[in-house]
Amino acid sequence: MKYYFGIILMSVVILFTISCSKENKLEKNLTGTWDVINIDSVYVDNQWQFTFEECGKKETCNGSYFYELHSAYSDTSFTRTFTWELNNNMLTTTLSDNSDVHYTILEWEDDYMKWNLLPYPDDILELVRIK
Repeated sequence: MKYYFGIILMSVVILFTISCSKENKLEKNLTGTWDVINIDSVYVDNQWQFTFEECGKKETCNGSYFYELHSAYSDTSFTRTFTWELNNNMLTTTLSDNSDVHYTILEWEDDYMKWNLLPYPDDILELVRIK
């Protein structure tokens, strides 16, 4: 009985460690300026650029992070504050107006991310860090 309890306890510790390390990696990866390099979505312009920063760096920020979005095609630019939660590769962003947007994180590396927007799994967003 002790043997099985030990295995179960060790499994929980390993899963918790993996979950926390993914969240920390995403947190480090999110900060910076990202170009959209490939897009298959009607919701995002492939010339948009996202800049993510921790909120402590902006006076007007009331979430965990904010992003500024700029379009090369027009003068479109806006800033939205959001908090995020990572759970089983699902990124949930709660915007400052309390609306939620959900993404599945398909891949992420130091300078590359690939997400899809839910509930539209064919909407793929690829971003590459430029600074």
